[in-house]
Amino acid sequence: MNHAEQKEWTDRPKYQNGLLAYDLWASLFEKGAMIIEAGKGNNINPDIWDFATYYAGHHYSARCYAREYLKSIAKGNDLITQSASCYEMVSSSLKTVWDYFSQNQQVDANLLYALSESIKSIKRAKIAEEDGINFIKEYLAK
Repeated sequence: MNHAEQKEWTDRPKYQNGLLAYDLWASLFEKGAMIIEAGKGNNINPDIWDFATYYAGHHYSARCYAREYLKSIAKGNDLITQSASCYEMVSSSLKTVWDYFSQNQQVDANLLYALSESIKSIKRAKIAEEDGINFIKEYLAK
C-alpha cells in the first residue's frame, strides 16, 4: 500500500512512483504524440525508445508478478481473488505497451497510433490497479 500511495519515502524523490506514475507516463506519451502531430517527430531523442521499452517491461513484469502472487495466496478469499483479477487486467493492458516498444526499436509510421493506444492502455491499467489495491485494503481492514 505504501508504494501505491507514495508513502514509502520520508523525502519525495523527483520522480513519481505508485499510482501517480501512470499519470506521468501517459502525459509523456501525450506530449510525444503532440510532437509527432506537429511534424517534429524527428526531434524525438532515440534514447527515449530505450527508456520506454525498459519502463514498459518493468511495469508489465511487476504487475504479472503481483497477479501471480495474489492468485497463489487467495485460497478462496473473494477479495484477494478479485484483486488478482484486477491485476490480470493491469498486466494485459501493459502488455500491449511492452509489445510495441520491445518489438519496434525506432520511430516508425505507427508510432502516433501506438502512443495513442498506449495512453489508453496505461489509463486502463491505472484504473484496474486502483481497484486491485482497494480490494487488498478491504481485505486488510477485516
